[in-house]
Amino acid sequence: MTSVKRRDFLLSSGLATLGLTSGCFKNSAKKPIKYSVTQTGNSVSIFSDDVQKKCKIIFAADTHIAVQEKLTPPYDDYASRMGRRRRGPETLISITEKAQKENADAVILGGDIINYPSKGNIDAVYNTISRSKVPVFYIAGNHDWHFEGDSGSDIEQRQKWLAALKPLYFGNNQLLYSKVIAGIKLLCLDNSTYHILPEQLEVFKREISEGLPTIIFAHIPLYFKGRDIWFGCGNPNWNASNDPAWKIERRQRWSESGLSKSTFEFYDLFMNSPNVLGIFVGHIHNSSSDMANGKFQFVAPMGMKGEFLEIKISPM
Repeated sequence: MTSVKRRDFLLSSGLATLGLTSGCFKNSAKKPIKYSVTQTGNSVSIFSDDVQKKCKIIFAADTHIAVQEKLTPPYDDYASRMGRRRRGPETLISITEKAQKENADAVILGGDIINYPSKGNIDAVYNTISRSKVPVFYIAGNHDWHFEGDSGSDIEQRQKWLAALKPLYFGNNQLLYSKVIAGIKLLCLDNSTYHILPEQLEVFKREISEGLPTIIFAHIPLYFKGRDIWFGCGNPNWNASNDPAWKIERRQRWSESGLSKSTFEFYDLFMNSPNVLGIFVGHIHNSSSDMANGKFQFVAPMGMKGEFLEIKISPM
């Protein structure tokens, strides 16, 4: 198995101020990374001369685990809709077992792995991924930290429940962290509020400044022209008047002013950084693929059905 180079970040109090453990960075080579990408069903193949050797990544999202458990008020009410269909960790167990059978180098979980951050749900995921023979890297989706009906904005709710979700990250920063496998930087980014925080943006700039070929993994799809509002990170039409689900999800409505400045700056960097190849996401429960400005976006199929994307990365 290919070894994983660990880069740890520090998560401080407040709104998750990010700090790097290393203060030394190389300047990014200002030339595009040459690569090609193909897709056959749920298999994506990426080829590049900058890849050191073959590796395989399993990317799964939207398993929506909701175990049988007794919740105390008011959380029994907060979980009433998303807990209606009970679902154990069997699908997630199957995905990690398939990853081992196929000699994958890593499993990346792209959010909405659980339906709400109850102890039972978190324990079910922790027990599964801690036993995996393949390294598992976790990213939160909007349901992972959301108890429907609880008070606070999405950013406030996520911050409130980060501590409960912390065991699933095994010491990695919960808002942004990276792993390097076979010369490719795999950047795990929490964009589950649709926004990119200024602190995340600064770390993202430093990460891509190293010049390594970089692939991002997140939950919310990025905006590509022609896609609907659920491709919302960087979407200029994301605002309160275009929020169709706030009532049923019992949350605060999206902001009248739209996405933050730091979100649009992140989006611009994604689209224009020469060493960023593309992004893998979930959220919408249907596979899709997009290409713009030399950047790809692949959306994973619905994890509830045990489906995932198999990503094969190879030298040219």
